[in-house]
Amino acid sequence: MSRKLLMVMMLAALWPSAATAEQNPLNPAEVQARLVAEVQRTLVAGFAMVDVNRDGYVTVDEFRDFTSSRGAKISPGEAFAGVDRNGDGRISRQEFLQAGMASYLSAQVVRR
Repeated sequence: MSRKLLMVMMLAALWPSAATAEQNPLNPAEVQARLVAEVQRTLVAGFAMVDVNRDGYVTVDEFRDFTSSRGAKISPGEAFAGVDRNGDGRISRQEFLQAGMASYLSAQVVRR
C-alpha cells in the first residue's frame, strides 16, 4: 500500500463527518495526534507481520524475506542496518517503531 493511500485512508477514518464537525470540531493538533496514534498502531501491526517467529525481534532473514515477498526494490542489508540502531544484528520492536515514526514525521516535513 502506498504511503499516500495510507494517509488518505487514515484521514478518512479520523476526520469527523460534517454533522460531527459542527458539534465537536477538531483542531489541527488533535488531527495530527490522532494520525500519529494511527501510524503507531499500523507500525505495531507491521512489526508483527515481519517478526515471523514472534520472538520480539526481526532478524536479517525475516526482514529480507518480508521485503522480497513484497517486491521491494531496496537493499535489505542497507535498510536493515539503518533500522538496527544498536548494531546487534536484529531489530527490536522499539527500533522498528522509532524508524517508522521517524520516516512518517520526515514525510510530513517534506510535504509542508
